[in-house]
Amino acid sequence: MSDITNLANTPIEFPVGAVKYKVSRLTLIELFSEFETLAKQEYFKDITDLANTIKDKVERTDLIVKLMRDMPSGKRLEEVVKSKMDSMDGGLRILHTALKKHNKITYEEVVNLSSNPDSSGAVSAIIEYALGNDIRAKEDTEKKT
Repeated sequence: MSDITNLANTPIEFPVGAVKYKVSRLTLIELFSEFETLAKQEYFKDITDLANTIKDKVERTDLIVKLMRDMPSGKRLEEVVKSKMDSMDGGLRILHTALKKHNKITYEEVVNLSSNPDSSGAVSAIIEYALGNDIRAKEDTEKKT
């Protein structure tokens, strides 16, 4: 990979079976915004699910207000995001974020793609490239020599 491709973040193609996917590196902003949005959506869903179990309207409203005030933010939200990124679903979400940037692909299609043992090597390579791990590995190797 040329250094200019890395600097310009030019998408490169990764063959996965008969399909070629364009992939460029993900920025921290792209990653964190994706996972923050996901964390907040899940939190809102949990609040709604819990609130729907309470019949009394005043109690339900009080609970919603209390839980909304307790929504993770700052350092706590960073911890939630990191935890989500480190999970199995997080790996799939990273893959989806990387692929949807330049390709029309749904999350369900990403799950199916990653479930195919024949494409596991290509899927791993896409994630490594999107996260810039290939550059870190190269730099580590160069430091040792």
